[in-house]
Amino acid sequence: MLTRNDELDNYVNDNYKIVSTALGAKSPNFSTKIKYLLSKNGIDSENDMYFVESVIKLRNAIAHGRFLFQPIFRWPLTPFFNISQNVSEFDVLRSLVKRLIGNFFEISTWNSDYTEVSKALLKPPIKTIQKFMKEPETFKQVTFDTLESSIGNETGITWANIYLSYIENPKKLNLDDLANSLKRYFFNLKKTEDNIDDIFVTSVIFMECSNDEVVAECYRKIEWLLNNTHFHDSSLINIMPELDFHHIQYPRYKKFIEMRRNIDGEF
Repeated sequence: MLTRNDELDNYVNDNYKIVSTALGAKSPNFSTKIKYLLSKNGIDSENDMYFVESVIKLRNAIAHGRFLFQPIFRWPLTPFFNISQNVSEFDVLRSLVKRLIGNFFEISTWNSDYTEVSKALLKPPIKTIQKFMKEPETFKQVTFDTLESSIGNETGITWANIYLSYIENPKKLNLDDLANSLKRYFFNLKKTEDNIDDIFVTSVIFMECSNDEVVAECYRKIEWLLNNTHFHDSSLINIMPELDFHHIQYPRYKKFIEMRRNIDGEF
């Protein structure tokens, strides 16, 4: 019979170790196991790992069935829309799975496909964008040209990814800081057909910042889109469901649309 406190503590600790080992309590968690698997297959960039973390969060939300109140939806509805806030990177996931299957069977057919898809679609971690905002000179791969989504760069910092990262994480990426730090890049964003989407989405979010120069440039860029490309008034409202879904406020942009409606009528 155990009577002394230290003997009782030792007994409990010894048996706890046996039980925890049997149940795998000290084994790596699910996220660590997945990252290890990917690293063994040569998939270990910072953007890859950030993507995996995002997918695992979605998986956990779905697995645990934590219902979320969604007052606004995007069409078409995403899978598990009522228990997951964002499931949008299926192209990356499909390409990643194909590469892993190919690696298992020692087939390299899908390696280049994943390289292209990941470069085009993988978002960088928020901390990477924050560092770029503070120290752009340290990112040699990111230039006026490679910020364009049609060109891209290995860091994943492009106008499209900056836009997506902001609307998904507005509390982590301050809009004024974002607009001020990227001002010179934004002013030098080339007005070409390839950059229509970049110009539009960036102008919409930057329009709400407090920098008057940037705001004025946003209006000029959208007017250029409307007057010089296939972009029409009806295209202006296409972005609104996405902004509403992420609870992004856009009073200036709403007012701009109302003004266009007053001039051109309903669209």
